[in-house]
Parts: sequence; structure tokens; C-alpha cells
Amino acid sequence: MVALPPVLLVLDLSALMAGKTRAWQEFSRLGQCYVPQAVWQEVQYLCDRASEVDLEQTAREFTRFYPTSGWQETRVSASHPALQPPKGASLSSRARLSQAIAECAYGLSQQQPETLIVLVANDQPLLQR
Repeated sequence: MVALPPVLLVLDLSALMAGKTRAWQEFSRLGQCYVPQAVWQEVQYLCDRASEVDLEQTAREFTRFYPTSGWQETRVSASHPALQPPKGASLSSRARLSQAIAECAYGLSQQQPETLIVLVANDQPLLQR
């Protein structure tokens, strides 16, 4: 019988903000969960300055969930030519966040080649990259 590789989930801001504690707990059941540093910083920013009340509430709920979740913040990053924006392109803050998340997932895949890395996102352009 073939053994399944360990599963590591990298969560995007869109996936976190679309869920609540129950959804986040379900992610934990699937594998080890990682939050890229850029996503964690954005969640903390949204706790105080979100443009929508629902986003602020979800961000606050996540900051309460996170310390006891077993999830880890990661600063891992690696560049890949397919992930690079066109030369001279100016990136929006959302595009820079997507770039950081993609590079984090790629970096973790390079660090742990025997692990299945799953990018959890609701952002179609990020998933296509």
C-alpha cells in the first residue's frame, strides 16, 4: 500500500476571511497549516482598519483562534520565474500580497519536497499562477 505524503496547507487571506472558526478547524484536520507572514500582517491590520465591519470581525476572530490553533506563521519564500511579474510592472498591494503567498508556497515546496503543499485560496488569479 502506498503511504500518503504529509499535507501542508498554505492559507491565503481570501480563504481566511471567507471562513470562521469552524472552517479553520476543518483546515487543521487536513494537515499542518501555515500562514505566510504577509497574510498574518494583513489580518492584524484588518483588526483595526478594515473597510467593512464583517472583515474586521472575521480578522479579530482569527486572531483569537490563531494562538491555540497549532498553526504556524512562516517567512519562507523562494522565487520562481513563473511567479515573477513582468519587468517594470507596478504592483498593487493586493498583487504584492498574492506574490508573497505564491512565493511562500513555492518556498515551502522547495524546503519540503516529500510533502504535498496545498495552497488554499479563493483568489482565482493566485490559483492560476
